[in-house]
Amino acid sequence: MGTRPLRAPYPIIEELFPEPLAAWRRPLPTAAGGGGAGAPERPYELVVFGASGFTGQFVVEEVARAAGGGELRGALRWAVAGRRREKLQAVLERAAERLGKAALGAEVGVLLCDVGDAASLAAAARQTRLVLNCVGPSRFFGEPVVEACVENGASCIDVSGEPRFLEGMYLQYDGTAAEKGVYVIGSCGFDSIPADLGVLYTRDKLKGFLCTRWDLEVSCLRPCGSRQPEEASKKDRLCPCSSSWCKT
Repeated sequence: MGTRPLRAPYPIIEELFPEPLAAWRRPLPTAAGGGGAGAPERPYELVVFGASGFTGQFVVEEVARAAGGGELRGALRWAVAGRRREKLQAVLERAAERLGKAALGAEVGVLLCDVGDAASLAAAARQTRLVLNCVGPSRFFGEPVVEACVENGASCIDVSGEPRFLEGMYLQYDGTAAEKGVYVIGSCGFDSIPADLGVLYTRDKLKGFLCTRWDLEVSCLRPCGSRQPEEASKKDRLCPCSSSWCKT
């Protein structure tokens, strides 16, 4: 039986919604057709979707390096996916060249699908245990991929660092993903790490009030040391120390 990670993909959301995110730590059931043990064998263990894009081509090269470098336990059955076969083939050839190989071989499949074609996404999701999504921006193109994966028993990870998208996918698909026995994990890459580090650094170093609420609030760095937020509608209100310097 799988379990969820100890923290949500976007840590600041845990501060905003502590009670709903308590469910994040519950055990995941192993459902038929999902990614757990006992699920029917699928042709591929990993599909890189958006492989011919800027991010995707680097992901393909890294997957090919790991798969051919003995870092994994056994051979990896994987595929690249996108809209145009010729571009996908070119990415595979470029990755092979950069890795000093004649070709990546027949072990790498090529799947044709489009984020605007739900049937093609579903067909791709049914052929793999995990989709690594490199298509963005996620707020425009991410949800169809998540939906196809969850509905067809494949886990989905991406490099999105978009808080609104991450929160929305959790709130909308968490229950179904748990029932299917699959994972949906965002922020698995460079987009999210600087943002999270920035929030943590600001929280630790800012000598003022760090707002984590959705409604607008204003505050100032008060000489008196007070960190009580001021409402945005009361711009002329003085803080408790009555100093004109502290006027917001």
